[in-house]
Amino acid sequence: MKKNYLCFFCFVILVCCFSFNLASASEPLQNKVFVLDAGHGGVDPGTVVGSVYEKDINLKITLFLKDELTRLGAKVLLTRMGDYDLSSPKAYMRKKSDFDHRISFINHSNADYYISIHLNYLSDSSYYGPQVFYNIKKEENKILAEKVQSFLNKKLNTNREAKKISNTIYMYSRLDVPGILVECGFLSNSKEKNQLLLETYQKEFSTFLAEAFL
Repeated sequence: MKKNYLCFFCFVILVCCFSFNLASASEPLQNKVFVLDAGHGGVDPGTVVGSVYEKDINLKITLFLKDELTRLGAKVLLTRMGDYDLSSPKAYMRKKSDFDHRISFINHSNADYYISIHLNYLSDSSYYGPQVFYNIKKEENKILAEKVQSFLNKKLNTNREAKKISNTIYMYSRLDVPGILVECGFLSNSKEKNQLLLETYQKEFSTFLAEAFL
Protein backbone atom coordinates (compact mmCIF):
# COMPACT_ATOMS: atom_id res chain seq x y z
CA MET A 1 0.00 0.00 0.00
CA LYS A 2 2.79 2.43 0.94
CA LYS A 3 4.52 1.63 -2.33
CA ASN A 4 1.34 2.47 -4.26
CA TYR A 5 1.00 5.81 -2.44
CA LEU A 6 4.65 6.61 -3.17
CA CYS A 7 4.21 5.83 -6.86
CA PHE A 8 1.07 7.97 -7.00
CA PHE A 9 2.83 10.84 -5.22
CA CYS A 10 5.76 10.68 -7.67
CA PHE A 11 3.31 10.63 -10.58
CA VAL A 12 1.57 13.78 -9.30
CA ILE A 13 4.92 15.55 -8.91
CA LEU A 14 5.92 14.64 -12.45
CA VAL A 15 2.60 15.87 -13.86
CA CYS A 16 2.93 19.16 -11.98
CA CYS A 17 6.49 19.66 -13.20
CA PHE A 18 5.49 18.87 -16.77
CA SER A 19 2.53 21.25 -16.59
CA PHE A 20 4.74 24.02 -15.16
CA ASN A 21 7.36 23.56 -17.90
CA LEU A 22 4.64 23.49 -20.56
CA ALA A 23 3.14 26.72 -19.21
CA SER A 24 6.56 28.37 -19.08
CA ALA A 25 7.24 27.37 -22.67
CA SER A 26 3.92 28.74 -23.90
CA GLU A 27 4.24 31.93 -21.83
CA PRO A 28 7.95 32.84 -22.06
CA LEU A 29 7.35 36.41 -20.83
CA GLN A 30 5.61 35.26 -17.67
CA ASN A 31 6.33 37.58 -14.69
CA LYS A 32 7.49 40.37 -17.02
CA VAL A 33 5.69 43.73 -16.82
CA PHE A 34 5.50 46.12 -19.78
CA VAL A 35 4.22 49.68 -20.03
CA LEU A 36 3.04 50.54 -23.53
CA ASP A 37 2.94 54.24 -24.36
CA ALA A 38 0.89 55.13 -27.45
CA GLY A 39 2.22 58.49 -28.56
CA HIS A 40 -0.01 61.59 -28.89
CA GLY A 41 -3.81 61.37 -28.59
CA GLY A 42 -6.81 63.66 -28.24
CA VAL A 43 -6.09 67.21 -29.36
CA ASP A 44 -2.54 66.13 -30.22
CA PRO A 45 -2.78 64.17 -33.49
CA GLY A 46 0.95 63.73 -34.03
CA THR A 47 1.90 63.69 -37.71
CA VAL A 48 -1.01 64.28 -40.06
CA VAL A 49 -0.93 63.16 -43.69
CA GLY A 50 -4.23 63.95 -45.40
CA SER A 51 -6.88 62.17 -43.34
CA VAL A 52 -4.33 59.94 -41.61
CA TYR A 53 -3.54 60.78 -37.98
CA GLU A 54 -0.49 59.28 -36.34
CA LYS A 55 -2.25 59.07 -32.96
CA ASP A 56 -4.81 56.58 -34.33
CA ILE A 57 -2.28 54.16 -35.79
CA ASN A 58 -0.13 54.43 -32.66
CA LEU A 59 -3.06 53.33 -30.51
CA LYS A 60 -4.09 50.46 -32.80
CA ILE A 61 -0.57 49.04 -32.86
CA THR A 62 -0.31 49.46 -29.09
CA LEU A 63 -3.54 47.55 -28.47
CA PHE A 64 -2.47 44.72 -30.76
CA LEU A 65 0.94 44.68 -29.04
CA LYS A 66 -0.81 44.41 -25.68
CA ASP A 67 -2.65 41.31 -26.92
CA GLU A 68 0.58 39.72 -28.18
CA LEU A 69 2.57 40.40 -25.01
CA THR A 70 -0.31 39.11 -22.89
CA ARG A 71 -0.44 35.95 -25.01
CA LEU A 72 3.24 35.43 -24.22
CA GLY A 73 2.53 35.69 -20.50
CA ALA A 74 3.42 39.31 -19.74
CA LYS A 75 1.44 41.78 -17.66
CA VAL A 76 0.75 44.92 -19.70
CA LEU A 77 -0.08 48.47 -18.58
CA LEU A 78 -1.16 51.24 -20.96
CA THR A 79 -0.60 54.97 -20.61
CA ARG A 80 -3.70 55.52 -22.73
CA MET A 81 -6.44 53.21 -23.99
CA GLY A 82 -8.39 55.68 -26.14
CA ASP A 83 -8.19 58.90 -28.10
CA TYR A 84 -6.95 61.30 -25.44
CA ASP A 85 -3.68 62.69 -24.19
CA LEU A 86 -2.56 62.73 -20.56
CA SER A 87 -2.43 66.48 -19.96
CA SER A 88 -4.25 68.06 -17.03
CA PRO A 89 -7.41 70.03 -17.87
CA LYS A 90 -6.58 73.67 -18.61
CA ALA A 91 -2.85 72.99 -18.26
CA TYR A 92 -0.78 76.09 -19.04
CA MET A 93 1.75 74.00 -20.97
CA ARG A 94 -0.37 71.14 -22.29
CA LYS A 95 2.43 69.15 -23.95
CA LYS A 96 4.66 69.32 -20.87
CA SER A 97 1.72 68.26 -18.72
CA ASP A 98 1.10 65.31 -21.02
CA PHE A 99 4.76 64.27 -20.86
CA ASP A 100 4.89 64.69 -17.07
CA HIS A 101 1.94 62.35 -16.58
CA ARG A 102 3.43 59.75 -18.93
CA ILE A 103 6.76 59.97 -17.11
CA SER A 104 5.09 59.58 -13.71
CA PHE A 105 2.97 56.65 -14.90
CA ILE A 106 5.95 54.77 -16.31
CA ASN A 107 8.29 55.51 -13.40
CA HIS A 108 5.73 54.35 -10.81
CA SER A 109 4.69 51.24 -12.73
CA ASN A 110 7.38 48.88 -11.38
CA ALA A 111 7.60 47.63 -14.97
CA ASP A 112 10.52 45.74 -16.46
CA TYR A 113 10.28 47.68 -19.74
CA TYR A 114 8.46 50.49 -21.44
CA ILE A 115 7.77 50.64 -25.18
CA SER A 116 6.80 53.98 -26.65
CA ILE A 117 4.96 53.70 -29.97
CA HIS A 118 5.23 56.42 -32.63
CA LEU A 119 5.45 56.88 -36.40
CA ASN A 120 8.18 58.59 -38.39
CA TYR A 121 8.02 61.38 -40.98
CA LEU A 122 10.72 62.95 -43.14
CA SER A 123 10.64 65.32 -46.10
CA ASP A 124 12.51 62.65 -48.08
CA SER A 125 9.87 60.04 -48.93
CA SER A 126 12.41 57.35 -49.84
CA TYR A 127 12.98 56.32 -46.21
CA TYR A 128 11.02 53.37 -44.86
CA GLY A 129 11.10 50.74 -42.14
CA PRO A 130 10.70 50.75 -38.34
CA GLN A 131 13.45 52.37 -36.32
CA VAL A 132 14.23 51.87 -32.64
CA PHE A 133 15.56 54.69 -30.45
CA TYR A 134 17.05 54.59 -26.98
CA ASN A 135 18.19 56.99 -24.28
CA ILE A 136 21.73 56.56 -22.94
CA LYS A 137 20.58 56.95 -19.33
CA LYS A 138 20.70 53.16 -19.00
CA GLU A 139 23.13 50.88 -20.83
CA GLU A 140 20.35 48.30 -20.97
CA ASN A 141 18.39 50.63 -23.27
CA LYS A 142 21.02 50.43 -26.00
CA ILE A 143 21.31 46.65 -25.75
CA LEU A 144 17.54 46.28 -25.91
CA ALA A 145 17.18 48.72 -28.82
CA GLU A 146 19.83 46.95 -30.90
CA LYS A 147 18.25 43.57 -30.20
CA VAL A 148 14.77 44.72 -31.18
CA GLN A 149 16.02 46.60 -34.25
CA SER A 150 17.95 43.56 -35.48
CA PHE A 151 14.89 41.33 -35.05
CA LEU A 152 12.57 43.75 -36.88
CA ASN A 153 15.09 44.14 -39.71
CA LYS A 154 15.21 40.38 -40.13
CA LYS A 155 11.45 39.91 -40.07
CA LEU A 156 10.61 42.89 -42.31
CA ASN A 157 13.66 42.79 -44.59
CA THR A 158 14.80 46.30 -43.64
CA ASN A 159 18.22 47.63 -42.66
CA ARG A 160 17.69 50.49 -40.23
CA GLU A 161 19.97 51.02 -37.21
CA ALA A 162 19.03 51.64 -33.59
CA LYS A 163 19.75 55.26 -32.72
CA LYS A 164 20.45 57.25 -29.60
CA ILE A 165 17.90 59.81 -28.37
CA SER A 166 19.37 63.15 -27.42
CA ASN A 167 19.21 64.01 -23.71
CA THR A 168 17.51 67.23 -24.73
CA ILE A 169 14.34 65.25 -25.52
CA TYR A 170 12.23 66.00 -22.46
CA MET A 171 10.43 62.75 -21.76
CA TYR A 172 12.94 59.97 -22.34
CA SER A 173 15.78 61.42 -20.31
CA ARG A 174 13.48 61.36 -17.26
CA LEU A 175 12.42 57.71 -17.44
CA ASP A 176 13.90 55.37 -14.83
CA VAL A 177 12.44 52.21 -16.36
CA PRO A 178 14.46 50.53 -19.14
CA GLY A 179 12.86 50.81 -22.53
CA ILE A 180 12.75 51.97 -26.11
CA LEU A 181 10.96 54.29 -28.49
CA VAL A 182 9.79 52.49 -31.62
CA GLU A 183 9.01 54.53 -34.72
CA CYS A 184 6.96 51.84 -36.45
CA GLY A 185 7.36 53.19 -39.97
CA PHE A 186 7.32 56.30 -42.15
CA LEU A 187 4.08 58.10 -42.93
CA SER A 188 6.12 60.07 -45.46
CA ASN A 189 6.57 56.91 -47.54
CA SER A 190 3.27 56.30 -49.33
CA LYS A 191 3.75 52.53 -49.63
CA GLU A 192 4.57 52.14 -45.94
CA LYS A 193 1.79 54.53 -44.95
CA ASN A 194 -0.72 52.32 -46.75
CA GLN A 195 0.73 49.28 -45.00
CA LEU A 196 0.48 50.94 -41.59
CA LEU A 197 -3.22 51.59 -42.21
CA LEU A 198 -3.91 47.87 -42.68
CA GLU A 199 -5.09 45.98 -39.62
CA THR A 200 -3.36 42.84 -40.89
CA TYR A 201 -0.02 44.65 -40.98
CA GLN A 202 -0.60 46.29 -37.60
CA LYS A 203 -1.15 42.83 -36.10
CA GLU A 204 1.85 41.35 -37.89
CA PHE A 205 4.12 44.17 -36.78
CA SER A 206 2.88 43.87 -33.20
CA THR A 207 3.62 40.16 -33.23
CA PHE A 208 7.18 40.74 -34.43
CA LEU A 209 7.73 43.48 -31.86
CA ALA A 210 6.51 41.27 -29.01
CA GLU A 211 8.63 38.34 -30.17
CA ALA A 212 11.71 40.57 -30.24
CA PHE A 213 11.64 40.49 -26.43
CA LEU A 214 11.95 36.70 -26.21
